[in-house]
Amino acid sequence: MSETSPLDYSPPALEDEASVRAYLETRGCKPAAIAGGLAGLVIRWYRAVADVERGYGFTLDNYLDDVDARHAISGAWPHASPSAQARHADAVTRLDRRFIAATRAIDQCIWGKDNEETGGWNPHEQWYYYRLPLTLGDDLADDLRAEGLLDG
Repeated sequence: MSETSPLDYSPPALEDEASVRAYLETRGCKPAAIAGGLAGLVIRWYRAVADVERGYGFTLDNYLDDVDARHAISGAWPHASPSAQARHADAVTRLDRRFIAATRAIDQCIWGKDNEETGGWNPHEQWYYYRLPLTLGDDLADDLRAEGLLDG
């Protein structure tokens, strides 16, 4: 009888996300993001949405990183098993609605024209890259003005 090390055990909730973790690894994500799989991305999106709802008090770099969590969900989704998709679909839908309610649409991509073209992004498919929080902290407002994404 062979013994299994506790370190060889994968929690059941993540076992069906092996392809998501492989996808995240190919994207060059951090080890913590890879280990968290789709569930970790949804948690990250939850935190980002909560920050936006409170009035975003961080910088543009932070906002870009937070919104990238939603982009990572979109990229990882096709790699997730049907059970993982079913487990997270309602949460992602609710979080997206909350994000839309706490933001406003803009005409420009928050990542800039070059990244928009390189990524092939558009406001219909990558809608999250074309929204700004309704309530901006001073740091984000200053950064947005400097990038030409905010008037005044």
